Amino acid sequence: MEYKYYISSHNGIETLYRIKEGRIGDSAGTLESFQNGRWNGDLSSLKSFMSRYASGWLDEGDAMDYKTAIRALGKKVDEARSFAAEKHGNQKYGKYPYEVHLVNAVSVLLRNGILPDTEMNIDLWSSAWLHDVLEDTDTDRDEIIDRFGIHIFEIVWSLTDGKGENRKERKQAMYEKIVLNQNAIIIKLADRIANLEFSIIGNNQEKIKLYADENDELNSYLAGRITEKEGLVLLDYLNGLVGRMKLQHYNRLAP
Repeated sequence: MEYKYYISSHNGIETLYRIKEGRIGDSAGTLESFQNGRWNGDLSSLKSFMSRYASGWLDEGDAMDYKTAIRALGKKVDEARSFAAEKHGNQKYGKYPYEVHLVNAVSVLLRNGILPDTEMNIDLWSSAWLHDVLEDTDTDRDEIIDRFGIHIFEIVWSLTDGKGENRKERKQAMYEKIVLNQNAIIIKLADRIANLEFSIIGNNQEKIKLYADENDELNSYLAGRITEKEGLVLLDYLNGLVGRMKLQHYNRLAP
């Protein structure tokens, strides 16, 4: 099925719409919007689009092919990066600006073939930039929803440590959330890979041991819960990396 694509604001958020080839007025019954991680016929969003069309804010000349629409929608990723950089401000990641960690997490997605070339991957990249803003800054729920939508908020919220008296309990509370959100699983694995790789590069044995020791529990929560191939690929990569670190540790201890 061939579609025409449009980008229009809904509740202040740039939203991607698609409609079967043809004039909007003739094909309105096929109109869908991409929201909450999927294409759907959400009535409030469609009314917003048709109102803009009826008032002349949108017309047939605004139609795009898929690749053009995705490039235009991709500015959401840049907005997420700028928002995260502003919110994290002068925070440090070791001795480096905190943005270094965010760049590393996004790099894990890039290296594993998760490119911002689909509507779903744009949400993943945006979430990767934003994944620590609820936990480590004064950002609140409404700010994320107003700027990036409920879907990205749900991913970021899932990645935020839960309540607990110690790190183990806080991580367990977070694991219980991410297993309910496949996109959150993908970003959590990218985050953990980025942290472990950074620790290896810096020869931070304390952090390497921490992440290696936590890996079994992470796996126990994820066992049988990953349905997306991207998540399976990242989990396999993380487990291989942890395995190599454990082997090096045992080899150092061997007589």
